[in-house]
Amino acid sequence: MITTVAIFTRLRLFQELLSSFVGARPEFAVIAVAASEMEATRVVVAQRPDVILIDAGLPGVWNVADAAVQAGVRTIVFGLADNPHPIESASRHGCRDVLLTSATAHDVVDALEHARRPAPQPADRPVAAGIS
Repeated sequence: MITTVAIFTRLRLFQELLSSFVGARPEFAVIAVAASEMEATRVVVAQRPDVILIDAGLPGVWNVADAAVQAGVRTIVFGLADNPHPIESASRHGCRDVLLTSATAHDVVDALEHARRPAPQPADRPVAAGIS
């Protein structure tokens, strides 16, 4: 089964690199990219990708994450600094996974593979990490 992915970042280089990298894998299909909160929200509501990869630096990132969760779209936020505050924010906004600034291409694949699995029930979520 193919998992549909949308990529949201203002950085055109990241749009192109992530689209090429993710799209080259047979189990994923990149169906949209967006560079603003308005575009990203429109994609989430109209196209309902299975997973979104969203840049923590995108203005309105948490509004888009909230819209995605409400639409049943799994959310992975990337580009977070390695400290507790942004990771806790991602958890509060229902993000399925986070990719820190030190993430590798392998980490992106792992996060997408994780997002393909059914979401854990609240009791199954790890308490200490806040992110499943």
